[in-house]
Amino acid sequence: MGEAQRKKSSAKPAAVPAAKVQHRTRTAGPVTYGRSQYLWMLAGIACIALGLILMLGGGMPDAETWDESLIYSHRRLTLAPLLIVIGLGLNVFAIFNVRKPD
Repeated sequence: MGEAQRKKSSAKPAAVPAAKVQHRTRTAGPVTYGRSQYLWMLAGIACIALGLILMLGGGMPDAETWDESLIYSHRRLTLAPLLIVIGLGLNVFAIFNVRKPD
């Protein structure tokens, strides 16, 4: 390997002048979701949270007794899952709702 090749391999690359460097900047485009979509999503999340809270429930009042009316109540078997499904539907509606131009 000649001395000229060693100098080329150890030489640092030349710095690019600042005038030639181009920076790409993003321009502010339209926002994907508007205020109404976020309100629909918030309402859907609130319905899901309420459904989960209604599905929770406490323990038995007495450890020695078993009360089926607390476990298999209308609130836990029907109302809470219905609220969760409604909340999911509201979120799907909010996502696919066409945004009207301002």
